[in-house]
Amino acid sequence: MPIGKTTFNSSSSIYDLFNPSGSGEKSFSAEEAEWKAWEDNVIIHENLHASVGGAFAGIPEYDYEMKDDGKFYIVSGRVMIDTGFDDSKPEEMVKKFDIVERAALAPSDPSPQDLAIAGEARAKASKAQGLLSEKQISEKEKSGGANNQSVSAIDGLPVMTH
Repeated sequence: MPIGKTTFNSSSSIYDLFNPSGSGEKSFSAEEAEWKAWEDNVIIHENLHASVGGAFAGIPEYDYEMKDDGKFYIVSGRVMIDTGFDDSKPEEMVKKFDIVERAALAPSDPSPQDLAIAGEARAKASKAQGLLSEKQISEKEKSGGANNQSVSAIDGLPVMTH
């Protein structure tokens, strides 16, 4: 392998990049196996957030620690996600925050932070849905389609106005 270049292929792992061995054999102690399993779970967890979040999610970032065996392991990770809200685009915001919520809840074991993001996304999707409903009512009234009626926010039944 040329100096200064690292090759990473499908048969390589993060472990191999940070803990190269010249032997070509993979023999792991119980501690190594435990940390490798943890790494795999963190990678899967963060990749689920990123893949479901699509354009609203960043790429996974990982934190590494050197353990007692002198080797580096992934111990945690994160994916940044866009939670910005644009009042002028309620329809887009409903769709966006549905995706953000699904991304936060994508792993089978969401963290407390994941659950908080999901809750925030659900609240913002609800806000956007309310804005969208208001916009649709306003547009209907402006176009003269209201026929002196408005829509009740409670049950959707027409209510006569004077």
